[in-house]
Amino acid sequence: MEKRSLAVVALIAAFPLAAAAEDASLHREKSFPAKPGGTVKVEASFHDVIVTVRPGDTVDVTVDVKASGWGSSQQEFVKSCEPEFTQTGDALAIRSKPRGRLTFGWQSVEAKIDVRVPPGMALDLYSGSGDCSLKGDPGAPVKVHTGSGDIGVDGACRSLETSSGSGSVKAALGQLPGPSARCGAQVHCLQPGPQMGGTAGLAKKFVE
Repeated sequence: MEKRSLAVVALIAAFPLAAAAEDASLHREKSFPAKPGGTVKVEASFHDVIVTVRPGDTVDVTVDVKASGWGSSQQEFVKSCEPEFTQTGDALAIRSKPRGRLTFGWQSVEAKIDVRVPPGMALDLYSGSGDCSLKGDPGAPVKVHTGSGDIGVDGACRSLETSSGSGSVKAALGQLPGPSARCGAQVHCLQPGPQMGGTAGLAKKFVE
């Protein structure tokens, strides 16, 4: 996981400023029944979001957050990032964002949301400053958006929509093992990053 320094980092109700650095971490694992034709939505602040498509009948999620630094209680900050899991009908939502009023300090933060899904589920991924990556063929529409993080797609998609405020977008779409794995993707890039020249050029790079 890539380390990120955050200036706005902890709840105002946290303990007084610490003279020395302290570390805190959070680790959560959850498993949900997969709903073919359903959607998995991930919403994160600064986490790297990693999605892997693999055979199975469950959606398995691992969330890790680690903070170290000075300013306010690292424990309180990590606690404010407690992930929320909501399953309604055939839709599963995963959210991890700091909650509460914030105060200032400096922190080094490592955070990751790792999701393993079976084929047949649409994906809607967002991270504010983290990277988003997808490996495999979900066999369903995919949306990936970041504020400043990079986007990487390695596999095949039926439909792919991406946008990044200042990150790069890289994708390798094509043949995967199997009789129906060839990608006939419809590719859309909204507000392409500096490494992409435009929607038409991006689509050409994606499909080749």
